Amino acid sequence: MNTLSCYERGMVTPLAISPGRVSGDAVMLSGSEYELMLLDLPPLRDDELALTMQYRLRALYPGDPEDTVYASLPGFDKRRRAVVVMKREQLDACRALAGDRPLLVSASILARVCPTRKRTLCALWSLRSFEGAVFEAGRVVSLHAYPVEPDRKRGVQALEDLSEGCETIQIVLADDMRAEVSGMRDLVASARIPCTVSLLADRMRPWDANAMAVFQIPPSRTRTAVRIMVAAIPWVCAALCIGAVLRYGALRQQDRDARKRQYELARQAQDRAKHARTALQELESRYAQTRKTAEPSPYELIAAIAPAFGENCRMTTLEVTGSEFRFEAEGIDSLSVLAALESSKQFSHLVLHSSARLDARSERFVISGRYTHAGT
Repeated sequence: MNTLSCYERGMVTPLAISPGRVSGDAVMLSGSEYELMLLDLPPLRDDELALTMQYRLRALYPGDPEDTVYASLPGFDKRRRAVVVMKREQLDACRALAGDRPLLVSASILARVCPTRKRTLCALWSLRSFEGAVFEAGRVVSLHAYPVEPDRKRGVQALEDLSEGCETIQIVLADDMRAEVSGMRDLVASARIPCTVSLLADRMRPWDANAMAVFQIPPSRTRTAVRIMVAAIPWVCAALCIGAVLRYGALRQQDRDARKRQYELARQAQDRAKHARTALQELESRYAQTRKTAEPSPYELIAAIAPAFGENCRMTTLEVTGSEFRFEAEGIDSLSVLAALESSKQFSHLVLHSSARLDARSERFVISGRYTHAGT
């Protein structure tokens, strides 16, 4: 029996048992334990390439360089290196559990079980985690790891997120998922994801685990600092110059975009204010026109006439036709009532039609005229 196990979160668990296909037992590092970086490197000699790779990684990966280990994955494109980086203490913990077994990484395993020249999403699914790697033209493009226990739908969602732009999708299940092969096929079918589902043990081809082993501890930075700096100075200077130019251009573009947005917002505010003023003027004009032509209510007309009556006069009848009115009243002095109405700008065309004495101190009189609403 040959067993491929997985190291994840401080535990080593079997992934696949394949009789006679793998050369010895091996331990695979889960994608959640390391970080995969893709480095575009120029054509250099082997010693210069190693120094340049070390310097690039020290700049990209946070933390103390002496506490960091890295490994270049074998079998990938030499110009675009796939490099695995992780903390030294994590690697030491894994080695303590793995013993003498070679250490592999999930990206290498997925590349071996899913060989294709098309852009393909290859997913390794176990009870504890889901790992998806995107390959194109035999090169790894990206690697993502997710914990999926206990919700399998999270893995389906990860498939949908990672499969954009891929031509084929291959799902490989660990041995602990053997009993769920049919259920997994139904699960991904319900999600309408075109893919194939198979077991890792059935897809394992003969390989030499030792040849795929990774994580050789790099030389101490103290001993190689001068050589690293000499080899990397031209590239660092070029990168800084290019970065400065790009940053300046980006800042200029951001400033232009900000000014353009401010101008557009100001123009929109002016347009809204102009429309609001026009609408208000139109409403005021309509209101004034309506006030001019609207027939006054008897109550409004009585309220306007009442100040002219005083205390010794009372209205007996009132007729209103449009803005024209006619009323009959009894009081002491009809001429004082007429004069009071004429002093108001709301009344015009006033006529005293008749005046008849009721007794020595009062008379009955009839006045007509035209009423205009206040403020028009």
